Amino acid sequence: MLSANWGDVMARITAAGLLSLIAVVSACSAPEFIGSSNPRVSTKKNASGEAVGSGGGSANQANGEGVGGTKSASFKYGPKSTPNDVLFIFDDSSSMDNDLASVKAGFEKLAGTDWFGDTRIAVMTTLPGDPANLSNVHPDVDKYTGIQFEPGFLSFVSAAAFEVYKTNGGKISYYPEPLCADEWFLPAAVNSNNRRCLSVALQNPHHGVGCEAGMTALSQIHDKRGKIFRDGAFAQVVFVSDAQDPGCGSSALQNNRPTGDALRSKVMEKNKIAGLKFHGVLAVEGGTLTDETQGGKTFGYPYNQLVKATNGILIDITASTDYSEFAKSLAKSALPDPVFPLPQKASKVNGVKAAGQLISADRVHLSPDGLSVRIDGLDPSTDIDIVVGFTP
Repeated sequence: MLSANWGDVMARITAAGLLSLIAVVSACSAPEFIGSSNPRVSTKKNASGEAVGSGGGSANQANGEGVGGTKSASFKYGPKSTPNDVLFIFDDSSSMDNDLASVKAGFEKLAGTDWFGDTRIAVMTTLPGDPANLSNVHPDVDKYTGIQFEPGFLSFVSAAAFEVYKTNGGKISYYPEPLCADEWFLPAAVNSNNRRCLSVALQNPHHGVGCEAGMTALSQIHDKRGKIFRDGAFAQVVFVSDAQDPGCGSSALQNNRPTGDALRSKVMEKNKIAGLKFHGVLAVEGGTLTDETQGGKTFGYPYNQLVKATNGILIDITASTDYSEFAKSLAKSALPDPVFPLPQKASKVNGVKAAGQLISADRVHLSPDGLSVRIDGLDPSTDIDIVVGFTP
């Protein structure tokens, strides 16, 4: 397991001016890049920071009654403790035409799923920019008039982006449905025709761009815009493509594609986020071949490897039009891991209350270093108060 860098987390939280500490520890998976996952825990001391219950202090202190020890710490646990930002990066190339209808149908189901807490969604494309000028598309992309203004090119798909595209000679006939106004929208949000914002955001000319380099695009949108996720959010990135990055024979795009490590570092550097995961609706090894993969353009399946390395969710783009189970898994992947960082090192835990009820000692596990407590059997979809009594 990778260890969590608590100094880095505390520095991020202090800089953001947050009032709660996000727990960033995962005890059940070991993704290569994210260090720790599924944070949804905030923490604060009670008014005095002293112990409550039989071990000392006052039994009437707020939130601390009935737990033992010489110190106590109070926590908020649940899906509302940390925002969930989900960014879809979809393939805007012509080869997607064969799968687009099923993907849109799937996204209609996906958008209607219960996402538990504070979740919002945005959409951008896999279109890469020119490293020398990010306002232009990459030199190895096959261009058309106005492509550099395409909604989703190093930006988020929105009605405002479409207006800019329209006034600059864009192919407006490919956008029969009104786009939604907000760059970031709720999963169940709809446009003026009552169509899901997530589905209509997939409208695009699907020009034969030749190259669809989503990993490069994700890195470049941070270079162009800086922070894109909310402070303290758990960030999830979903690649949607029938090809693998970069989808073309461009040596410049292949040789300069960011590694998974570099991409993760860029996102973490530009955003003050609690955690990061990658997922994919993609051409998968052993699955049905798409137009792109039949041509041998797998390039080592870099999307799939990135998803697997971060313990993300990977489904075959050709396999289904019902993404409801995928959406449920995606929502659950951002739910909290029940690990609580203590304000100081503990020698033992004397008692724990969840939602006002004492819980059995066999569900409580103090970490070997004494700096955190894991509590089994908590419902991650419900917000509750946790109080831990401990002895330093």
